[in-house]
Amino acid sequence: MEDKVPGFGPPLVSIVITNFNYGRFLQDAVASVSAQTYPRIECVIVDDASTDDSPAIIEALAQRTPGLKLALHETNRGQSMAFRTGLLASRGEYVVFLDADDMLFPRFVETHIFVHLSSRRAVGFTSSDMVQSKGRHVVTSAWERMNRYIVSGRGRRSGLLRRIDACAPDVWPMTSDGFDDIESRVHFVGTTHEWEDWIYAPTSGNCFRREALELLLGDDGVEALRFHSDNYVNKGACLLCGAILIDLPLFVYRFHDRNGFIDHPELHGFHGANMSKAGRADQIAWRMLVDRLIADAAPLVAKVGLQRYAEMLATLQRASAMIPELSDVPGAESYIATKLRGVSAKEGHVDRRFLRRVIEIERRRRRRIRRVAEFFLTMGRFFHASAISALGERLWRA
Repeated sequence: MEDKVPGFGPPLVSIVITNFNYGRFLQDAVASVSAQTYPRIECVIVDDASTDDSPAIIEALAQRTPGLKLALHETNRGQSMAFRTGLLASRGEYVVFLDADDMLFPRFVETHIFVHLSSRRAVGFTSSDMVQSKGRHVVTSAWERMNRYIVSGRGRRSGLLRRIDACAPDVWPMTSDGFDDIESRVHFVGTTHEWEDWIYAPTSGNCFRREALELLLGDDGVEALRFHSDNYVNKGACLLCGAILIDLPLFVYRFHDRNGFIDHPELHGFHGANMSKAGRADQIAWRMLVDRLIADAAPLVAKVGLQRYAEMLATLQRASAMIPELSDVPGAESYIATKLRGVSAKEGHVDRRFLRRVIEIERRRRRRIRRVAEFFLTMGRFFHASAISALGERLWRA
């Protein structure tokens, strides 16, 4: 009898390189995909109607790169539609969106998939730290926001991983060198009650389950968000399925003269982002997420149950209430509350009155728990009792 099941093995991973006028970086991006240590990868280049030398470079890459797939937009449609085109053109159970100006380190895919397959929670995506570079020189490997979350210990979950190489070695035929301390490097993020703590890397640092992306990129409605689409995809995946952070720098975020979001490598206390542009993209991402959950109410309730669905809407309602740009006018109901008033009660949709009652019950429950949590946090600080403070922290996130 053979030791292994014929034709059975680890999942296929699709790396979708999204490109618009980054022809000068494409060769490095494709080379970083070819250098991956993981054995089952397909690569798709989505070109969003570039006007530089990208078409010629892509054609040359296709001729010398066996299996490279191309998906070319005739008109410029923006990043979200490039994501969707790449998703439709790919076959992998897991998907990585690689910005054409970034690069992956050789063990990027192997590490992400090892964590996915070892996790006791089937999360929507994993997200890793990054190296920040100018030209071909590394400037820093510390991304402050992710590292603050990790150092705080908020994402630690006992027994989060059950190593796939130990429990199912036939599923993981590769070497496990380098994974000795992986259990200490993973941190859970993104339940419905923790939206303030949603931490994730920029586009190229994430590895998604296809099913999570299909829930978020299922139609052309995403075209409204043309830039910084990782805001929408990552927020949505956190809300729907949760995420796991990997405390390792596994990709290169490259700074150059045409970065769209951040204009210099991180310096402690100084944000390199264009806050106006990022803030506007964030507003659109929140609205799109609200719209998607309202529009897909019936199938989502069928998949997750009414209580879970109501918790997700309540989370978005709390978030939108704290972000002024998501309200119609100062002091008015939040954007999601306004949308709820318009939810159709006809057959095939969730009854909006019942849904609003469920959401209100969930909000009251949260207020009661947080009052108790505040009591324990106050007592813990007063008596310098870390155990009492930890209990308060757990209740606050419950």
